[in-house]
Amino acid sequence: RVEQHIHAAGFDEAVKTFVMVLTLDGWENTNRQSLLGFCGVTTKGSRFLAAINCEGHTKSSDFLFERTVAIVEKVGPEHIKAFITDSASAAKACEQGLQEKYPSIFWMPCASHCLDLLLKDIAKLDWATDIIDQCKKIVKKIFRAHQWPTGLLRNVSEKKLELKLPGETRFATEHIMMSRAYEKSEDMHSGLKGSLNGVPFSEKNGT
Repeated sequence: RVEQHIHAAGFDEAVKTFVMVLTLDGWENTNRQSLLGFCGVTTKGSRFLAAINCEGHTKSSDFLFERTVAIVEKVGPEHIKAFITDSASAAKACEQGLQEKYPSIFWMPCASHCLDLLLKDIAKLDWATDIIDQCKKIVKKIFRAHQWPTGLLRNVSEKKLELKLPGETRFATEHIMMSRAYEKSEDMHSGLKGSLNGVPFSEKNGT
Protein backbone atom coordinates (compact mmCIF):
# COMPACT_ATOMS: atom_id res chain seq x y z
CA ARG A 1 0.00 0.00 0.00
CA VAL A 2 2.86 2.39 0.75
CA GLU A 3 4.44 1.79 -2.66
CA GLN A 4 1.07 2.22 -4.36
CA HIS A 5 0.55 5.69 -2.88
CA ILE A 6 4.13 6.84 -3.24
CA HIS A 7 3.99 6.19 -6.98
CA ALA A 8 0.64 7.93 -7.45
CA ALA A 9 0.59 10.47 -10.30
CA GLY A 10 2.74 13.47 -9.46
CA PHE A 11 3.37 12.48 -5.88
CA ASP A 12 6.55 10.45 -6.46
CA GLU A 13 8.10 13.31 -8.43
CA ALA A 14 7.27 15.78 -5.67
CA VAL A 15 8.95 13.50 -3.15
CA LYS A 16 12.12 13.37 -5.23
CA THR A 17 12.17 17.12 -5.83
CA PHE A 18 10.84 18.68 -2.64
CA VAL A 19 10.99 15.73 -0.21
CA MET A 20 8.20 14.79 2.16
CA VAL A 21 6.88 15.54 5.62
CA LEU A 22 5.76 12.37 7.41
CA THR A 23 2.83 12.69 9.81
CA LEU A 24 1.60 10.27 12.48
CA ASP A 25 -1.70 10.33 14.32
CA GLY A 26 -3.76 7.86 16.32
CA TRP A 27 -7.52 7.34 16.33
CA GLU A 28 -10.28 4.79 16.82
CA ASN A 29 -12.52 3.51 14.05
CA THR A 30 -16.25 2.79 14.33
CA ASN A 31 -15.45 -0.65 15.76
CA ARG A 32 -13.42 0.92 18.57
CA GLN A 33 -10.19 -0.45 17.13
CA SER A 34 -7.11 1.57 18.03
CA LEU A 35 -5.19 2.60 14.90
CA LEU A 36 -2.09 4.50 13.86
CA GLY A 37 -2.24 6.49 10.65
CA PHE A 38 0.73 7.63 8.56
CA CYS A 39 0.45 10.26 5.84
CA GLY A 40 2.99 11.90 3.57
CA VAL A 41 2.73 15.60 2.70
CA THR A 42 4.44 17.37 -0.20
CA THR A 43 3.81 20.46 -2.29
CA LYS A 44 1.69 18.24 -4.55
CA GLY A 45 -0.64 17.43 -1.69
CA SER A 46 -0.93 14.68 0.89
CA ARG A 47 -1.25 10.91 0.60
CA PHE A 48 -2.41 8.29 3.05
CA LEU A 49 0.43 5.80 3.49
CA ALA A 50 -0.64 3.20 6.04
CA ALA A 51 -2.96 2.36 8.92
CA ILE A 52 -1.68 0.04 11.64
CA ASN A 53 -3.98 -1.91 13.94
CA CYS A 54 -2.78 -1.44 17.53
CA GLU A 55 -5.09 -3.96 19.16
CA GLY A 56 -3.25 -5.94 21.80
CA HIS A 57 -0.44 -3.40 21.91
CA THR A 58 0.34 -0.41 24.07
CA LYS A 59 1.20 2.74 22.15
CA SER A 60 4.57 2.98 23.85
CA SER A 61 7.55 4.84 22.46
CA ASP A 62 9.14 1.56 21.36
CA PHE A 63 5.96 0.48 19.55
CA LEU A 64 5.67 3.85 17.78
CA PHE A 65 9.36 3.85 16.92
CA GLU A 66 9.31 0.37 15.36
CA ARG A 67 6.27 1.15 13.20
CA THR A 68 7.59 4.54 12.17
CA VAL A 69 10.97 3.11 11.14
CA ALA A 70 9.16 0.54 8.98
CA ILE A 71 7.33 3.33 7.14
CA VAL A 72 10.48 5.45 6.79
CA GLU A 73 12.37 2.53 5.28
CA LYS A 74 9.59 1.82 2.78
CA VAL A 75 9.39 5.47 1.71
CA GLY A 76 13.14 6.03 1.85
CA PRO A 77 14.70 8.18 4.60
CA GLU A 78 16.34 10.38 1.98
CA HIS A 79 12.85 11.48 0.88
CA ILE A 80 11.67 12.54 4.36
CA LYS A 81 12.64 15.90 5.78
CA ALA A 82 10.43 16.18 8.87
CA PHE A 83 8.26 14.09 11.17
CA ILE A 84 5.11 15.58 12.72
CA THR A 85 3.24 14.13 15.72
CA ASP A 86 1.38 15.40 18.75
CA SER A 87 3.40 16.30 21.83
CA ALA A 88 2.50 13.22 23.90
CA SER A 89 5.43 11.73 25.82
CA ALA A 90 5.49 8.49 23.79
CA ALA A 91 5.51 10.42 20.51
CA LYS A 92 8.33 12.69 21.69
CA ALA A 93 10.40 9.68 22.78
CA CYS A 94 9.75 8.09 19.38
CA GLU A 95 10.95 11.29 17.73
CA GLN A 96 14.19 11.25 19.74
CA GLY A 97 14.94 7.71 18.63
CA LEU A 98 14.10 8.61 15.06
CA GLN A 99 16.49 11.57 15.07
CA GLU A 100 19.29 9.37 16.40
CA LYS A 101 18.72 6.84 13.63
CA TYR A 102 18.06 9.42 10.90
CA PRO A 103 19.83 12.70 11.78
CA SER A 104 18.48 14.40 8.63
CA ILE A 105 14.85 14.01 9.80
CA PHE A 106 13.77 16.57 12.36
CA TRP A 107 10.63 16.62 14.47
CA MET A 108 7.90 19.26 14.55
CA PRO A 109 4.95 19.27 16.96
CA CYS A 110 1.48 19.28 15.42
CA ALA A 111 0.27 22.90 15.29
CA SER A 112 -3.39 21.86 15.56
CA HIS A 113 -2.68 19.85 18.69
CA CYS A 114 -0.73 22.72 20.26
CA LEU A 115 -3.57 25.16 19.56
CA ASP A 116 -6.09 22.68 20.97
CA LEU A 117 -4.09 22.42 24.20
CA LEU A 118 -3.89 26.22 24.38
CA LEU A 119 -7.66 26.59 23.95
CA LYS A 120 -8.26 23.89 26.58
CA ASP A 121 -6.14 25.87 29.06
CA ILE A 122 -8.11 29.04 28.28
CA ALA A 123 -11.38 27.11 28.74
CA LYS A 124 -10.32 26.24 32.29
CA LEU A 125 -10.35 29.93 33.34
CA ASP A 126 -13.37 30.88 35.47
CA TRP A 127 -14.79 33.48 33.08
CA ALA A 128 -14.41 31.12 30.11
CA THR A 129 -15.97 28.19 31.99
CA ASP A 130 -19.09 30.25 32.77
CA ILE A 131 -19.55 31.22 29.11
CA ILE A 132 -19.01 27.66 27.90
CA ASP A 133 -21.46 26.23 30.44
CA GLN A 134 -24.14 28.77 29.46
CA CYS A 135 -23.66 27.97 25.78
CA LYS A 136 -23.90 24.22 26.46
CA LYS A 137 -27.18 24.71 28.29
CA ILE A 138 -28.65 26.70 25.41
CA VAL A 139 -27.50 24.29 22.73
CA LYS A 140 -28.04 20.99 24.55
CA LYS A 141 -31.03 21.55 26.82
CA ILE A 142 -33.09 23.90 24.67
CA PHE A 143 -32.36 23.45 20.99
CA ARG A 144 -30.93 19.94 20.73
CA ALA A 145 -33.02 18.09 23.30
CA HIS A 146 -36.49 19.11 22.06
CA GLN A 147 -38.03 18.81 18.60
CA TRP A 148 -40.10 21.99 18.77
CA PRO A 149 -37.27 24.56 19.16
CA THR A 150 -35.10 22.52 16.77
CA GLY A 151 -37.81 22.63 14.10
CA LEU A 152 -38.40 26.32 14.76
CA LEU A 153 -34.73 27.15 14.33
CA ARG A 154 -34.44 25.16 11.11
CA ASN A 155 -37.50 26.87 9.69
CA VAL A 156 -36.39 30.47 10.32
CA SER A 157 -32.76 29.92 9.32
CA GLU A 158 -31.65 31.11 5.91
CA LYS A 159 -28.36 29.25 6.36
CA LYS A 160 -29.05 25.56 6.89
CA LEU A 161 -26.47 25.09 9.61
CA GLU A 162 -27.07 22.96 12.68
CA LEU A 163 -26.03 23.82 16.22
CA LYS A 164 -23.10 21.74 17.40
CA LEU A 165 -22.32 20.07 20.69
CA PRO A 166 -18.78 19.52 21.97
CA GLY A 167 -17.16 16.28 20.80
CA GLU A 168 -14.54 14.32 22.70
CA THR A 169 -12.26 13.79 19.70
CA ARG A 170 -12.61 17.16 17.99
CA PHE A 171 -9.93 19.84 18.18
CA ALA A 172 -11.06 23.16 19.72
CA THR A 173 -14.46 21.60 20.33
CA GLU A 174 -15.86 24.26 22.69
CA HIS A 175 -14.75 27.02 20.32
CA ILE A 176 -16.56 25.29 17.44
CA MET A 177 -19.74 24.99 19.52
CA MET A 178 -19.72 28.64 20.58
CA SER A 179 -18.82 29.94 17.11
CA ARG A 180 -21.79 28.11 15.60
CA ALA A 181 -24.10 29.29 18.39
CA TYR A 182 -22.98 32.89 17.80
CA GLU A 183 -23.49 32.46 14.07
CA LYS A 184 -27.03 31.22 14.71
CA SER A 185 -27.85 33.66 17.53
CA GLU A 186 -29.90 35.99 15.32
CA ASP A 187 -31.97 33.08 14.05
CA MET A 188 -32.53 31.86 17.62
CA HIS A 189 -33.68 35.31 18.74
CA SER A 190 -35.97 35.87 15.76
CA GLY A 191 -37.43 32.38 16.01
CA LEU A 192 -38.26 32.66 19.70
CA LYS A 193 -39.58 36.22 19.28
CA GLY A 194 -41.81 35.17 16.42
CA SER A 195 -43.09 32.19 18.41
CA LEU A 196 -43.94 34.34 21.41
CA ASN A 197 -45.80 36.75 19.12
CA GLY A 198 -47.81 33.92 17.61
CA VAL A 199 -46.10 33.98 14.21
CA PRO A 200 -46.48 30.63 12.41
CA PHE A 201 -43.36 28.63 11.70
CA SER A 202 -43.81 28.92 7.94
CA GLU A 203 -44.21 32.72 7.78
CA LYS A 204 -40.44 33.25 7.51
CA ASN A 205 -40.49 31.37 4.20
CA GLY A 206 -43.51 33.22 2.93
CA THR A 207 -45.86 30.21 2.96
